[in-house]
Amino acid sequence: MIEDTDLDLDARQALADGGAIMREVRDDDGRYFTRKVEPYTSGVGGVIVTYEPSDNSEQIVAAHDQIVQSLAAGMAQIGVWIFDPQAGEASWDERSARITGLEKEHNAISEESFAERIASGDRTRFRSAMDAAIHEGAQLDLELRFKKPEGDTIWLRIRGERAMRGGTPTLVCILADVSETEANRSRSTFMMRELDHRVNNLLAIILSIAEVSARSNTDLQTYAKEFRARLESIARTHSLLAHGGWSGPPLKALIEKELNAHAASNRVEVDGPELILSPGAAQSLAMFFHELAANAAKHGALSSHDGRIDVSWGIATDDEGALELCWQESGGPLVVHPERDGYGGKVINRIIGRQLQADVTTQWHEEGMCLKAQIPLAKIIQNATE
Repeated sequence: MIEDTDLDLDARQALADGGAIMREVRDDDGRYFTRKVEPYTSGVGGVIVTYEPSDNSEQIVAAHDQIVQSLAAGMAQIGVWIFDPQAGEASWDERSARITGLEKEHNAISEESFAERIASGDRTRFRSAMDAAIHEGAQLDLELRFKKPEGDTIWLRIRGERAMRGGTPTLVCILADVSETEANRSRSTFMMRELDHRVNNLLAIILSIAEVSARSNTDLQTYAKEFRARLESIARTHSLLAHGGWSGPPLKALIEKELNAHAASNRVEVDGPELILSPGAAQSLAMFFHELAANAAKHGALSSHDGRIDVSWGIATDDEGALELCWQESGGPLVVHPERDGYGGKVINRIIGRQLQADVTTQWHEEGMCLKAQIPLAKIIQNATE
């Protein structure tokens, strides 16, 4: 009944060493025995083999299983929750008490008291699932909002099955706090909606750029070059937004990224208080600064070796609050007032003027063009409505 595959090996070892060898073995029914192999004391070349039942083997195995289950539940932060339909009460272990905030020493709570802590929008679903599990044996599997005694609301995941004892049902459940998982799910859903919104806006911007660039240029090569440059500006802004988790970049970082694409850093000065932009405003302002920098590189300060650009801003102290921005070019060729607005002028008027409700003035001084813009903070700061 005992398949003792190591017996021959242990017998040889016992004869060679002259000492006893102990080993635990198990029969076909899963019972454990302590097997002892020892040489004859009379000098005969043989061994005595004895098998002693391990009376507590089943208890040891059960204890081991309980320890493993407890460790697994502790690592997963899962509590055990048992509901007795006849008594109308639920009892729980220490982990459940920590998760729900219910005091362990009370050790029991009525179904009604437990259900009252469940958010009203989830309560009917909870009671229906409990009834189906108790009376029909359906598996219980719910995620619901639960208000802890101290006032915090968490998301609980409850799973359970019915156990019958002498014809009486008992519902054995496990529960876990899945608030972080639910928050991650909500963030993912929000990000997907935001991504859809951003992609649609981005496609609209690209289409607008293509149409206006085509009207502004009759030469295909020039059109392709400028169109590519404007797409690269959009890509730079996208990179800034992605790096910041789509929460909006600092104004200074956005300006520097656009200007560094056209000029060395020693020819540019960017100064102003810290200001975090909303994602929508970042796209508009990036196009604004790209057009200013591209125009400076083609006709203005950046078209000469000694030219430079100074960008500064401050926050108006009036009740509504506004960003006061100044773009100053110097050291370039003599400035002549343009006869008509190019694409850059259209960008200023359409994006900055209309979308951000900016008040923009441009002065064409001979020593360098100067642009000043006043933009309502509500249109550009992070968390503003877009």
